[in-house]
Amino acid sequence: MVGEIAVWSIKLTLWERFRIGKFTRENVAKWLESDMRKNHPLDYGFAPWDFHAVCGDIDIPWATKEGRDCYQRTQALTAQKTG
Repeated sequence: MVGEIAVWSIKLTLWERFRIGKFTRENVAKWLESDMRKNHPLDYGFAPWDFHAVCGDIDIPWATKEGRDCYQRTQALTAQKTG
């Protein structure tokens, strides 16, 4: 996921996967919004945000080029720091 001031990833548990239901962009977005309100009340509102999600053979791509590009820049910077 990418937001205005943060980039993070979430490894889904079986319970979270169950709560999402059918793995669609809409369902994942609803779950993310619900999870952010419940578990990160001060961080909710980091908008705009975008996500890429994969579950088995289902691949939900980034909704925007900006989201994808932001994530790729962050990954490149992380690789430079650890490499």
